Amino acid sequence: MEEISRKKLVARVIVEVAGFPKEHIESVIKKLVEKIKTEEEVLRSDIFEIKKINEFWSTFTEIELVFTDLDHLSKFCFEYMPSSIEVIEPDRFSLDAKDFEDVYNDILGKLHHYDMNVKNIKAANIIFQKKLNELGINAESLVKQKNPQQTEKKEVLVEEKKEIKIEEDMLEESNKYAEEEIFFKKLGNKV
Repeated sequence: MEEISRKKLVARVIVEVAGFPKEHIESVIKKLVEKIKTEEEVLRSDIFEIKKINEFWSTFTEIELVFTDLDHLSKFCFEYMPSSIEVIEPDRFSLDAKDFEDVYNDILGKLHHYDMNVKNIKAANIIFQKKLNELGINAESLVKQKNPQQTEKKEVLVEEKKEIKIEEDMLEESNKYAEEEIFFKKLGNKV
């Protein structure tokens, strides 16, 4: 068996990108591949056809890379979060306990970091929801329902269309600022 620290690893990885609009996703995947090519030893790369999945666009790249060691591969995985890794070379290898520990300590460090971030976001969300409840605002209704003030104003405009013409974009913009002002005043802040 060959020592992994003395032999380079060759791996094939798949990195996916999804979102919208289509042009943005096409641009992001190309920039991602170019960035990886400037940072890593790339043997081969292919970008696959972008496809629409529900309301999102999705594509992926398959890249064959050379890594100096297992630690290098791990750092690449944390940086680019590939959805799949296939080690092509070597077929077999042995690890020193120290190499094994380093990889798992890196994984644990990242997991603890993500766990802390999730807990902080969850705590901030709970505080925000309590504050909204104190103000009598139902957070769920803000997301699911159209703004009743905006709907009422549009109906009034339709009735008064003969007398007053206001561009809808201007109306929506003024509604947005009015809603923000009401929200921040309820929170006790001045706009």
